[in-house]
Amino acid sequence: MAHELSITREGIVEFAWSGKTPWHNLGVKVDGLMDPIQALEQAHLNWDVNLVPLTMPNGNVVPDKRASVRSDTGAYLGTVGTQYTPLQNKEQAEFIRDLIGGTGTKVECCGALFGGSKTFWTVRVGEDIYIKPEDSIQRYLIVANGHDGSLSFKAFWSPIRVVCNNTLSMSLNRKDNGFSIRHKTGVKDHVEEAREILGLTELYYKNLTESFQAMVNKQLDAAGYKEYLESIFPITDGKKISKQQADMIQVMNVNFESGRGANIAGKTVWGAMNSVTEYIDHQKRLNKTDDVVDATSRHFESVLYGQGQTIKQKAYDKALALV
Repeated sequence: MAHELSITREGIVEFAWSGKTPWHNLGVKVDGLMDPIQALEQAHLNWDVNLVPLTMPNGNVVPDKRASVRSDTGAYLGTVGTQYTPLQNKEQAEFIRDLIGGTGTKVECCGALFGGSKTFWTVRVGEDIYIKPEDSIQRYLIVANGHDGSLSFKAFWSPIRVVCNNTLSMSLNRKDNGFSIRHKTGVKDHVEEAREILGLTELYYKNLTESFQAMVNKQLDAAGYKEYLESIFPITDGKKISKQQADMIQVMNVNFESGRGANIAGKTVWGAMNSVTEYIDHQKRLNKTDDVVDATSRHFESVLYGQGQTIKQKAYDKALALV
């Protein structure tokens, strides 16, 4: 997959990171975690979004539509409606600062994708948690935003299993893991609402850890694993399994037997769930398309909060039902 990080005409990569070197090895490496304002500056995201009229070749203005453009380069980001209100990059940084408060939470990486049409923030929250002594989970808050009208402003908890880099953004009760607002107001007035919806960090991760540990302690044989996958990807109305689904199931079986971290998880419900998340995060192919940027964008969004995340949530729910 291409990295699709935003790169200006001057060759500046709009991405900053600390810690482990990302696979694309681009952007600004910072020693130590960053506060949100520092991250904004290091990632070269200190530009605004302006809205300008859309005009047709004959000079007439397109009604009810405006163009979203960058203040620094004038680059076109997307077409939006007249009700659309940009959530500026600085507002996002201030939201993270105000949401988390003085807990020592820092930004690990942030940047822009697809010319600046989307921005993202990965924020480390507190200490790692351990499912087993050799199997740890890093705690993150992910913040994402679209300047092109295709994505609302979102913030959600996203645990990441270190051994395989799987994102495990599971909701425990359908209300505690995500916050989003449409681009019709600013974010400053929504900090308290976000805190309430996202819930207390420690409580969320405590409950999630307990559910993961219960999965680790539940053995699952081959027959049980087959039933588990069928509960996530059911075949209805007597239809035969498609080749695409058969290939997917085969990859997940390999993940369960010998995928990343399988030797640590063992033949358990925990290992079963991670066989699905590994496929969604790292192995699921993009749809065939002539537009590589659009395909990559859809995959990025699917893994975090689209179809891919829906499948991972179902994998979690079905796994939890087994313990």
